Amino acid sequence: MVIAVVMTVHNEADIIEQSITHLWSEQVDRIICVDSGSTDGTRQLLPGLDVEIIDTDEPYHYQPEWLTALARLAGEDGADWILPVDADEFWYGVSGDTIRATLEQLPVTVRKLHVRAWQHLDWNHREIEYRSHGKVAFRYEPGLMVAPGNHDVFLPSGGPAYGGALDLRELQFRSYDHMVRKCRERTA
Repeated sequence: MVIAVVMTVHNEADIIEQSITHLWSEQVDRIICVDSGSTDGTRQLLPGLDVEIIDTDEPYHYQPEWLTALARLAGEDGADWILPVDADEFWYGVSGDTIRATLEQLPVTVRKLHVRAWQHLDWNHREIEYRSHGKVAFRYEPGLMVAPGNHDVFLPSGGPAYGGALDLRELQFRSYDHMVRKCRERTA
């Protein structure tokens, strides 16, 4: 089984090393990052994290198009499972197993997983309820399309998304200044 992580990044220097290191510890096989013109040192950190890097000057919010293209690329190169991950997310197996062990235990009929997202206020405090819009992991198939925000994926074969296998911790706003910067960048 080959597990590929695809992500777009923009100004994530404060968390990218922890995020990528965590993904490698979960025994994924490949990580492909698109950097959309980071100015905070993110791009300079990526080569040392053993990831494949694609640079673009396209706006950050081309994310669904980029993740769809990266998922198709990874699948055509042999990936079985695709995880579209944001740099501020830490995915894990609900049972305590690694992502690899969790995915290996799933029946082949499971094509798509709903991944519950727990918003964290900091490393030790999370919101009481998981977010209604989680994320998605999926088996590769030609013609797939990743939805905005990585909340869903269209698979031509159809079928439901299964839950209960993977969750993620999200540190979306790591300080007040970080929140303001992110809001300004995304609305620009």
